[in-house]
Amino acid sequence: MLKVMPVHLKDMIEKINQSNDGDQISCVIASIAVGWALEVAEKMGIKRAAVWPGGLGDLAIVLRIPKLIQDGMIDTKGTPIKDNLIWLSKEIPARSSTELPWSFSGDSKKQNFTFEYYTLRANHYVTMQLASLQLIP
Repeated sequence: MLKVMPVHLKDMIEKINQSNDGDQISCVIASIAVGWALEVAEKMGIKRAAVWPGGLGDLAIVLRIPKLIQDGMIDTKGTPIKDNLIWLSKEIPARSSTELPWSFSGDSKKQNFTFEYYTLRANHYVTMQLASLQLIP
């Protein structure tokens, strides 16, 4: 998906934007789960917006991955080092370190891919989106 879909999306955008019917793609809004679409838009000079359709608790955990590694809660592959409760704030209920968004018990290949995606891409897309926030008066 990460190799094939960006090429198809780029081709589709180019075809639509080159058509003579007046419709142009000027913005891409995509879930962080398909953040490659945001990369395509960025490379094409098209405005983009990342959305997180999941729960805020999951987003908070994803954004805290570096801290979870630093604190010894998970290793660099996202595997829990010990079964502890993770408290991100008093407003977000605690979560077991064995029940993280990228956890796939018994499927280490899927877990490693998902964790790598979160650490390398999702954090980038969220940070990129937060950096580009503009307040509308």
